[in-house]
Amino acid sequence: DRPPRPEAMAAIRANEELLSHCTQEVFNPHSALRTQLIAPLVAEMWAQHLAPLLDAFRTELQHATSARQVAAAAPTRMVDALRADVEYLEKMQSLEHSFLDHDDAAEAASGKARVGVSDVVPIAGLAMGRIHRMLNEHRTVLSHWTPARVAQHEAQFG
Repeated sequence: DRPPRPEAMAAIRANEELLSHCTQEVFNPHSALRTQLIAPLVAEMWAQHLAPLLDAFRTELQHATSARQVAAAAPTRMVDALRADVEYLEKMQSLEHSFLDHDDAAEAASGKARVGVSDVVPIAGLAMGRIHRMLNEHRTVLSHWTPARVAQHEAQFG
């Protein structure tokens, strides 16, 4: 591996600062990151993909349960799996609304923090996770390619 060029390191350093700021701003309910990037992304994903999928699953579940009651035609495993998918998407939608409509700072100030862990990952969580991963990647590059390490690399490999 060759060390990054100095101008690349300057860009990486600047991006690390920006990403660090973003990870702090994501918890401000009025930040541009939350209102102009994450919220529209979440809304678009739900409008174009997840809401139609949830509606289709609900319709299919309704059809399967009524068919099962009439003729026992729908296998129980299929109905249970469909019901689990509907519940997952509904929980995901609830978490999206909870995050986007929530004032974390006011909650922290009041001392009434939300408690709990969920196995459901909302779109906003995926976006925040990606920002955190990029930040950590930048920090790794900055810590790995310090001037001393670059000099050591050049001395060793020319």
